[in-house]
Amino acid sequence: MTRATNHRELRRSMHGKIAVMPYTTFMNSFVPDPRAPKKAFRRCRTDIFKDMPTPKNEKEMYREIPKRLSARERPCRGFVVVSTPHKVGSTPTSKIAPDCGIYPNGHAPKIVDANEYGRTDWSHLEIIIECKQNFAEDPFDYTTANAEPFAKARKSALDQILSYADLVFQNQHRKHHFIIIFLGTFARLVYIDRACIFATQRFNYVEKEGWLTEFLWRYGRLTPAQRGFDPSAKRLHPKSTNEPLVTLMRQKRDAAMTGEIAVEPHILEAYKDSLDDMVPWWKLDVYDDEDKDTSRSFVVGKPHFLAPGVRGRGTRCYIAQEVLKDDEGRLKLGDFVYLKDAWRVKHDEIEKEGTTLKFLNEKKVPHVPTVICHGDLPDQLTVSRAKWIELFPKEEEEQRIKEHQHYRIVVKEIGKLLSQFENSGQLVKAMYNVVQAHEAAYRHGIIHRDISGGNILLVKDSKGRWGGLLTDWELAKDIHKTSHERQPERTGTWQFMSAHVQNDPGRVVVIADELESVFHVLIFYVVRFCHHTLPDSDVGQFLYDYFDDYSPYSRGERSGRAKRTALEQGAVSLVTYNGSRSPINTALSFIWPSREPNPNQHPDFNHPLNRIIPTLLSWFQALYALDSLVDPTTQGPPVDHRGDGVKIALGEDEEEGEARTASQASTDSDLSNSEHATQEVPPVVITQKKYEATKKLASKLNSHAAMLEHLRTALLGEVWPVDEKTQDKRPKRGHDHTCEPISSELPPPFHGIQYDNSEGNFQEPLEASRDSSVPADEEQPEWVEREEDVEDYPEDEEPETDTEVEHVKSESEDLQTEGTLVEEVIDDPFAADIGLPRDATSPQCRIRLPPPLSSMTSTSSRKRRHDEYPVEEQIAPTKRSRMDETVIETRCS
Repeated sequence: MTRATNHRELRRSMHGKIAVMPYTTFMNSFVPDPRAPKKAFRRCRTDIFKDMPTPKNEKEMYREIPKRLSARERPCRGFVVVSTPHKVGSTPTSKIAPDCGIYPNGHAPKIVDANEYGRTDWSHLEIIIECKQNFAEDPFDYTTANAEPFAKARKSALDQILSYADLVFQNQHRKHHFIIIFLGTFARLVYIDRACIFATQRFNYVEKEGWLTEFLWRYGRLTPAQRGFDPSAKRLHPKSTNEPLVTLMRQKRDAAMTGEIAVEPHILEAYKDSLDDMVPWWKLDVYDDEDKDTSRSFVVGKPHFLAPGVRGRGTRCYIAQEVLKDDEGRLKLGDFVYLKDAWRVKHDEIEKEGTTLKFLNEKKVPHVPTVICHGDLPDQLTVSRAKWIELFPKEEEEQRIKEHQHYRIVVKEIGKLLSQFENSGQLVKAMYNVVQAHEAAYRHGIIHRDISGGNILLVKDSKGRWGGLLTDWELAKDIHKTSHERQPERTGTWQFMSAHVQNDPGRVVVIADELESVFHVLIFYVVRFCHHTLPDSDVGQFLYDYFDDYSPYSRGERSGRAKRTALEQGAVSLVTYNGSRSPINTALSFIWPSREPNPNQHPDFNHPLNRIIPTLLSWFQALYALDSLVDPTTQGPPVDHRGDGVKIALGEDEEEGEARTASQASTDSDLSNSEHATQEVPPVVITQKKYEATKKLASKLNSHAAMLEHLRTALLGEVWPVDEKTQDKRPKRGHDHTCEPISSELPPPFHGIQYDNSEGNFQEPLEASRDSSVPADEEQPEWVEREEDVEDYPEDEEPETDTEVEHVKSESEDLQTEGTLVEEVIDDPFAADIGLPRDATSPQCRIRLPPPLSSMTSTSSRKRRHDEYPVEEQIAPTKRSRMDETVIETRCS
């Protein structure tokens, strides 16, 4: 994923999930007071910022603030504040560094020279501290709905803190995390969990520093669980020689490498990769779902899969081994298994994934994982939903944030990524197995609802043959218990959703939608790894157009044009990439690879995919045709209301000219006989015979039988190429799709101008004058600056609006990492396999745009990307547009 894409996805995932609250409410909700009613506590100093001069720039802030917070009588007991603005962390995905951080004593970054800065340690970082010179880069905007920022400098600041939080969640096992944002002499406290963001109002920490020191004093006395840590995860130190479990993990690797124990090659490679000394290893407890007091422990290294993003399930998966004891009571490790750690959505009608899989295992459903153990973790439930309802009691249920429960499940199978298929025949067989699994589960009342490339693995059967495994049943639904959608948002992965689900967020997912998702998965991989008529240089653009693109509308997003057109026309059009001069290349076709490629030789199109894919597309074409067709038997006689209309009189010259043209060019004397007058029947009404034929073809998608038979026939009856797989044609660093509108974010609802009838004047809507996230009846102290009265920018300065704010500094080191965000992350489950294409290059072009309107605001919609999620707004211009003439440098493909 590109850096800019990751910026947008992190922020867009928090759309509608930000609330600003009074300081007292924040503290009482998230930082409980440890004082007992009659117990005396020795208080810390509260004048640590006394006489502190107003900082002139950020460098002064992240040099002065840590000194004062780390003084002898520091407010946060057992912790130290370290400046780390330029040295990124040692983790592989870390390309950024916060200005400062609060670390526990003994784990703070070491600073040899007092004039140097420390190196960020994401695995031990307790509290992020970010410094901004003024309100122009405040990530929260008091004047907007939900305090969401719309100025680009503010957006960039929100991008930053979300990227920092993302790395903290990736490198630690946490329930929530705290951040302190300094804005000159003002500050905000921020609480982030898997559901939303809560922030305090801005307060002046110099004039009334008791608030900041009170927060730090309380934080230093909280338990690890209250500070956000997961008590069921015990950290192992891979570089330690005194950790018995670490020693056993390395011994297991060595035994597998020497052949002492038999391990599948793909499992051994994944396990070796997980034993990375640069990241923490863990002993994780998994609680039994039936006996809450019973738990089993598993050791893991680096995640095999790690989903980026702050809000949501935060899925990570590991190659794991159970911690056991032999007959003499000595520790030993069990067989390799697969452990999934996630924050599932807690809802009365959503079953735990392990419960669903156990049911499917009991019913002997093939090609699904085998459950070993699973269960919720005690006291690991997000509390933000209850607080959200308290702040917004009148908000509609579908707009409220979700409640997430920390959950772990262990399964027996460890598969290969789908992208590791050997040839198209093996890939099609995997799709066949997936449909088999789905059909068997549906027979027992379970529908999957999230078929994607990341949720299908390759595993060996009992005879050593590779096939497909349908995983991730977390969103599965019992069709007998619920017939309506349980969540207001779409269910599934955007890139592989059916166009019907994309176009109707509240749609109940049916068999046809799931079979369409299987089809999209097939297209995704054969385009990347097989020979076809799409130029390799356009694969990145095609993947974006077909899988990631969308059509914005007033309340969200709908299916992109490329996917929708393919389904409606029954062919994957390549006219956009190949032009229309060569009829043979106007639609996607697959080529049998030649052993001796000859550019002068005509390609061999006798590939089985050229019979499988068009047939499936013809079914989907019929299905989508029914959306606009009307059953002739339900139509009455056409109604003609033209008697109420009028004819338009033309000038004399036009009337004479029309009369001459009519007499010369047509023998029809009556205009009512022209084609314009005879189109009385709408074009959607067709003959009964054609309608029945279309309906019959579409009915093949009403069940699994037709697709199963179609794939089975192709697998048994066709000859498949062997050595056809190519290198991945997806650009390594992602497709840089920058020829897009300035913003695809959605404007907030406009409630109209409120008229004062008594005066004949108008005024702004009443709701716009205050922050809806702050209760109206709570007064602010006079030393808390009222945000609506504060100018974001000095009068003589123009606001910075770059997508990534570059801070001008006097020393070159200040330009190394400030303002940068995550460079390389992967998104969807097993998204190392299905991430956005990378390293797309494209020529420069200049686009002239209209002047920006400073009064325009917008909000973003939600969607998850298949390769670098979740996922939902277009890339903004790289330079501020001038009001007189806007010329923006952008990249287009």
